[in-house]
Amino acid sequence: MKRVLFIINSLGLGGAERVVVSLANQMAKEGNKVYIIYFKNQCMFEVDSKVKTICLYSSLSKNPFNIIRNKMSLEKIIKSLEEEGCFDLITAHLFYSHLICRLSIYSNRVNYVMHSMYSKMFNKNKFYLTLFNFMYKSRNLICVSQGLRNEFIKYWKIDEAKSILVINNPIDIDYIMKKANEEVPLKDKYIVSAGRLTKIKQFDVLIIAYLLSSLKKDYKLLIIGEGEDRERLEEIIHRFNGENYVFLRGYEKNPYKWIKNAAAYVCTSSYECFPLAFLESLCCNTPVVSFNCDYGPREILRGELKKYLVKNHHIDDLIETIERAVLEPHEIPEEYFMNYDVEKIVELYFKVQEITRQVGDK
Repeated sequence: MKRVLFIINSLGLGGAERVVVSLANQMAKEGNKVYIIYFKNQCMFEVDSKVKTICLYSSLSKNPFNIIRNKMSLEKIIKSLEEEGCFDLITAHLFYSHLICRLSIYSNRVNYVMHSMYSKMFNKNKFYLTLFNFMYKSRNLICVSQGLRNEFIKYWKIDEAKSILVINNPIDIDYIMKKANEEVPLKDKYIVSAGRLTKIKQFDVLIIAYLLSSLKKDYKLLIIGEGEDRERLEEIIHRFNGENYVFLRGYEKNPYKWIKNAAAYVCTSSYECFPLAFLESLCCNTPVVSFNCDYGPREILRGELKKYLVKNHHIDDLIETIERAVLEPHEIPEEYFMNYDVEKIVELYFKVQEITRQVGDK
C-alpha cells in the first residue's frame, strides 16, 4: 500500500480537477491511502469515499498574507498526516498550488504537474522568467503533453529542473462506457462540443461555421458547458437566426451519453494542452474534428486520425472536415485511447520517484 497526496486549488469544474479525482479514485480503488488537499471549498466531482479530502476553507487570493497563511496550514496538515507514515508520492496541480508548495518546507518532495500553457497566460518578460525560474528550477516537473514539456524548456528556459517528465491525462474507460450507455432524451441527430464557455474555446467560430454549412439541415449543434461567454454566444445565435439549430445545454453531469450519440465531436479552441474530451470521444467511437492548435490535438489525433486536424481558423476546411467525419463514419481502433486508461496512467505516476531518482543520479 502506498500513501499518496494530491494538492490542488479546488475540486471545481476543470480539466486538472477532473484528472486529480480520476487518479485519486483509481489509486484508492487499488488499495492505496489517498488524500486530496484543496484550498477553495468547491467540489463538482464524484470522489470515492475511500479518498480523504481536506479543504482549507481558504481563498485563492494572491494577497501575500493569504499565501503565507495557506503555506503554514498546508505544512501543518502534511506534518499531521505523516505521523502515520511518509507519503510515497506528492503532486501539486495548477499554479496557485504550485506557489504554495514551492514556498513550503516540502518543496523538494513535490512533483509539480503542468496542465496549462503559461505562454498563453503570462507575458514573456523578465519578471515572469525570473518567477518561473524560482518556481521550477531544480524541481520535479510532470507535463501532460510533449508540447507543453517543450514549451517549458524552450520558451521559459526551464531546462535545469531535476526532471521534466511527460505523463498524459487519464480517462476511466470502464466508467465512460457505463455512463455512455445511458439514454439521450433527444431524437434529432447532432454534432457536439464541450468545454467552459470562454473565448479560448472559440465556440463563436464553431457556431458560425456550423450555421454556414449544410449540416444544419440534418444535424443540430449541442454545446455542453457553462461560462462567462454564454451571453455573447446567445447573441451570436440570435443574430444568425440559429435558435432552432444551436443549443447551449450548460453543465451536464453525464456528458458521455451525449458524446456517444453524436455524429462528431468538434473542437475550435485556440489552444489545448491535452484535451480529455478527445480521448472520451474516441472511447465512445465518436470521430473528433479539431483545429490543429498547440499542443494536445496533434498528439492525440495521429495516424489515420490526422485527417481530422484543421488549420487554425480555416472555416471552409473546418466545415468540409466536419461533413466528411459525419458522412463517412468509421470504427475508431482501440489503440487511439487504450493507453490512456487510468490504470496505466496510475502505474506511470507510481514510477515517478524511481524515474526522477535515476535522472538525478546521471
